[in-house]
Amino acid sequence: MSSNDEQPNHEIEILESVADKGALAKAKAYTKLSGPGWLQSAITLGGGSLGGAMFLAVMGGFAMLWVQPFAMLMGVILLAAISYVTLSTKRTPFQSLRQEINPVLAWGWLAASQLANMIWVLPQYSLSYAALTDNLFPSFFAASKDLDSTKYIVSFVILAVMLSVNFLGSGKGRGYRIYENTLKVLVGIVVLSFVGVVIRLAGTLDWGSIFNGLIPNPSLIWKPTEAYNAILAALPSEAAREYWTAIVLKAQRDPMVASAAAAVGINMTFLMPWALRARKWTRTHRSLSRFDLVTGMMIPFVLATGCVVIAAGSQFHGKPFEGLLSEENGQVIIHEDSGKYADYSKAINSRNVKVGE
Repeated sequence: MSSNDEQPNHEIEILESVADKGALAKAKAYTKLSGPGWLQSAITLGGGSLGGAMFLAVMGGFAMLWVQPFAMLMGVILLAAISYVTLSTKRTPFQSLRQEINPVLAWGWLAASQLANMIWVLPQYSLSYAALTDNLFPSFFAASKDLDSTKYIVSFVILAVMLSVNFLGSGKGRGYRIYENTLKVLVGIVVLSFVGVVIRLAGTLDWGSIFNGLIPNPSLIWKPTEAYNAILAALPSEAAREYWTAIVLKAQRDPMVASAAAAVGINMTFLMPWALRARKWTRTHRSLSRFDLVTGMMIPFVLATGCVVIAAGSQFHGKPFEGLLSEENGQVIIHEDSGKYADYSKAINSRNVKVGE
């Protein structure tokens, strides 16, 4: 059988051998054969999703834990439908759209997907550079991290590593399996890193509020969270209360929309069918593809982003900037020497202009 033929018979035989067996036997076989879902997980677990989780935590705390899992669930349903069509027709939706409906729409989809790739990928270099110079090797880069030459060299090294990994993904057989296993390891490292942070904070967390935060609460679109609502209710001026309520609501809505948008992008809708065809999956693999999306994409995404929200929410939600405010004898003291005083002063001046104080 040539490398261009359909999926090797032994994988088909594995799927058929567990078709009538229990869930445990199927899960074991499916886990062994999974792959494309992990590729999607590696794509979506970037700076957009994790940064969105951070902002969700700051503004919504545990109350917004449901946002990203809900968005990912919608994305899994979308990708499952795309996978079903791809595996049933043995053609990618791009091919079907180009040949059966309108080539302009097909090429427009491709162009939009590639543009999305550029938008999502380029910021990852800044994120990687910051992680290397500020977190992993701060002493090594202490004197040179602000130099353009250092930024270029490190960025090109990162690019070379990524191109090498992607080169494996462009092939078939053993190389492609190495590519998929590398992605699984990287996704696993990301998830375990954030889970470790939550485990370390476990003794200080309000687990009741955490589990309540998993229940969808759309009212947060037009109502501040409890922490900010209590602060707003204490304001003596009605005009000031209305002003800050509008500011808080906008700050709540923006990360909700951003996090939902970062869960599943248009580039993933194009790449998922390609990954399925690269593995030469057929209609026999339809149940495997759904399992792969849930275990390879949704579960790692929910664990990683959820842990970010939990960790950041416990530290930052509803709390003033450290060193900006203090209380003495019942009076709030504002420290003008704080690094955040300029932002505070700007916000207060905007409020004064708006409400006429």
